[in-house]
Amino acid sequence: MSEDVLSIKYAQAIFQLAVKSKINEEIKTEMESLLALLAGEEKIALILKHPGVSKKDKIYLLGEVVGKDKFEGLFGAVLKLLIFKNKFGLIKLIYEEFKRLSGELIRQQVLFVESSIELSGKEKEGLKAKFSEITGGSIKLEASVNPLLLGGLRIVLGNTVYEATLKGQLDRLRESISV
Repeated sequence: MSEDVLSIKYAQAIFQLAVKSKINEEIKTEMESLLALLAGEEKIALILKHPGVSKKDKIYLLGEVVGKDKFEGLFGAVLKLLIFKNKFGLIKLIYEEFKRLSGELIRQQVLFVESSIELSGKEKEGLKAKFSEITGGSIKLEASVNPLLLGGLRIVLGNTVYEATLKGQLDRLRESISV
């Protein structure tokens, strides 16, 4: 298996665990810090990649370099795994793929749509396309039917609520009359 394919597989597995644990940004930051340190300390990088240095010594060195507290969690487990599998040299490629996956996650947003009746597949695709155009990223649409809405749509994207319901229009009309 090529190093590129292997690093992608490692990165995907790490990313899935990190997202599940809600620590993907923390893992990305820890990888960045380690790579920056290794770039400045070439001797440490050489020791970690050298086949003549025991795995136990490499793990001890890494624990000292990254700190004992960070070495206990997922990040430490990843580093230990890479040492045991003699794949520590892939850390930069793994980081690059992890960073790419993080970017995809950030760009994909969830669009929550409430309507008084079930939306058709064409209507859902139209909403996804329009909001994808607005955000510049991919959209995951989650639609639900709310029979309490008189008509129209209530759309939530991030912290923004788009109120296009009949009730919302009546409320705005009522406010403009009372002012």
